[in-house]
Amino acid sequence: MTEPTIPFHPRPATSLSHRLPWQELLRIASFAFVGCTGLFIDVNTFSFGMTFLSPGWARTLALAIGVTWNFIGNSLLTFRVQDFSGLGRRYVNYCASCLIGVGVNWGISMSILQQFPETRSMLWLPLLIGAAAGMGFNYTLCRLWVFQDKTTDINNSEELINGGETVREPRRQAA
Repeated sequence: MTEPTIPFHPRPATSLSHRLPWQELLRIASFAFVGCTGLFIDVNTFSFGMTFLSPGWARTLALAIGVTWNFIGNSLLTFRVQDFSGLGRRYVNYCASCLIGVGVNWGISMSILQQFPETRSMLWLPLLIGAAAGMGFNYTLCRLWVFQDKTTDINNSEELINGGETVREPRRQAA
């Protein structure tokens, strides 16, 4: 007597490597769109803030509002967060990922300027390359750390294939 076969259920397309390329590209485009709207808000808030604040305070206010706008936009539009528990921790992580992304942006643009002095006649090029690298790094951190999908978080479990179904069992501690 043979055991009944269980129909194959493919793994849900939720992790970076298992999403269809166009789905991930749409998510990256959404991330970039939210970033552009945040830049618009940042520039306008800075311009408005300069009418009654010092440049340092106006820039601080503009960055805080822009980053918060991007966090809200990426939460709702790009990553479609539905579980708002741990919102404060997620916001702090988002700010940290932005700071790291700024470091990547700055480091790459400055490296290009130093290594290729001819780019000083077209400053937009190293700045654009740095911004793209920073955005890519920031997107990756947001995708895998800040807005990680709890269905793909298998840090404390192992996936076992059992008759075509994915079963998660607790990971055994090494003795």
